Amino acid sequence: MAFKISHPSQMDTTVIDQEILDLADLPPGDIKQVELQDGYKVLLINNEGIISALANTCTHYGAPLINGDKIGNTIRCPWHGACFNTITGDIEEFPGLDSLKKYDTTLANGKIRVRANVSDLTQKKRTKGMVKFSEKNTNVVLLIGGGPASTVCAETLRQEGYDGKILMACKERFLPYDRPKGSKAMDTPPEIISLRKNEFYEDNGIQVLLGKEVISIDIEKKQAEFQDGSRQTYDQLLLATGAECRTLPIPGNDLTGLYTLRTMDEANAIFAAAKDKTVAIIGASFIGMEVSSCLVKIAKSVTCIGNASHPFPVLGKEVGMGLKEFSLQHGVKFELGVRVEAFIGEEGELKGVKLSEGKVIPCDIAVVAVGVRPSTDFLIGSGINLNKDGSISTNEFLAVKPDIFAAGDIAMFPSPFGHGESVRIEHWQIALNHGRVVAMNILKRQTPVDTVPYFWTVLFGKSVRYCGYSRGYDKFVFEGSISELKFVGYYLREGKLVAVVGLNSDPKVSHYANTMKIGQFPTLEELRQTTTLNES
Repeated sequence: MAFKISHPSQMDTTVIDQEILDLADLPPGDIKQVELQDGYKVLLINNEGIISALANTCTHYGAPLINGDKIGNTIRCPWHGACFNTITGDIEEFPGLDSLKKYDTTLANGKIRVRANVSDLTQKKRTKGMVKFSEKNTNVVLLIGGGPASTVCAETLRQEGYDGKILMACKERFLPYDRPKGSKAMDTPPEIISLRKNEFYEDNGIQVLLGKEVISIDIEKKQAEFQDGSRQTYDQLLLATGAECRTLPIPGNDLTGLYTLRTMDEANAIFAAAKDKTVAIIGASFIGMEVSSCLVKIAKSVTCIGNASHPFPVLGKEVGMGLKEFSLQHGVKFELGVRVEAFIGEEGELKGVKLSEGKVIPCDIAVVAVGVRPSTDFLIGSGINLNKDGSISTNEFLAVKPDIFAAGDIAMFPSPFGHGESVRIEHWQIALNHGRVVAMNILKRQTPVDTVPYFWTVLFGKSVRYCGYSRGYDKFVFEGSISELKFVGYYLREGKLVAVVGLNSDPKVSHYANTMKIGQFPTLEELRQTTTLNES
């Protein structure tokens, strides 16, 4: 029997209290999506005798968690890999920021009853509780960079009981936002995709300094200097300045009509400039291909130029060629296996791209997407050592020096998935995870990096998902059909699985991320026993 308890003056206190399922229909370890009255859906989980009811969609972008992969007391989102505790609903892995709402359950006469406020069934996200700033605590944590690592670091500090000062210095004029949208939805205003609203930072005593670019660090004085001439002392410092776009040092690189893409301002400008124009994209990896997918819908034409024989070189030839054919069907043109020698212009304006073979690709604008480099030049002479590529080496706790940490795109860190080597991984999810790791280590709770790398790319509404670390792989096999865009690919190194890529095959990638997390890396023979592989 279901019934409502209504409070006309406070609609958010309306309650649904409903007997929903026989316990016998939810055996230990099982998870079901059940529907309450008025169509509200919840996840019902039997955690080996502990019954819990949780919101049914991921807090990141609303993926149905019933389609995710459950392992132990964790369920992983099928789309982007966020993980949630199936007992508490707490978020355990990014890219989501919020936890799941949890609803009351009771058990009587073998029946499971769920009770929930309608407001909680409608607004399914829950932000973990945070302590308030206390002026009595004079400690200062300075976060340099307005991206995901700084955001999560600040939140985690407050969630874990730190009540001292938190300052976040952002080079951009916007609050931290969902940067992956920059190449996937290029016309999106940055304020619409803010990770948190201004009120959130104010309510939780996190001071965000916009348009504040650091120019030097004095590690002896524990002081940062900013472009506007101001200085800020700190007790603990997080360096999370991200990366900056590489350019091509070739003739014509100062012509009007050339763009790079890192910020939403740049994304918006490119999108506006591309309408009904002839566009060249220099670079055929993730950013270049996503930009091609986005702009071909509004441009007169889009040509993607790359020096490899296929797009997405990191994913291998089979996957790259399959995604090339898919892009060709949607109107993207390609010039692959070539090098750009010069940009051709007239009266200072771009008119074409000259290739190594002498061919000129006419264009009105060009987007240079040839990778990024760590944004760390401000550290030269600071006493913080920079690697040849500009990155900063850390230990497993992301520490660089006492009370100094590095995270995100600039960090070269030991990873349990790096085949014994330190790695630098430019993934959104990695930067988010780093923020939490740094916060825990600022609080002296030794926490190493142990996240499974997980990323995704989007082409024409299709999402390619990837987990693991494939660098140095020596064999690639797959199940399904790459040409039909329904496949799972397996990257192996020395006979063991190291990474997985998939399209239209959820939740396979999330499943293997879960197995990697617990230290299971199937061999080729084990994969053969569980699936039909194409090994040609």
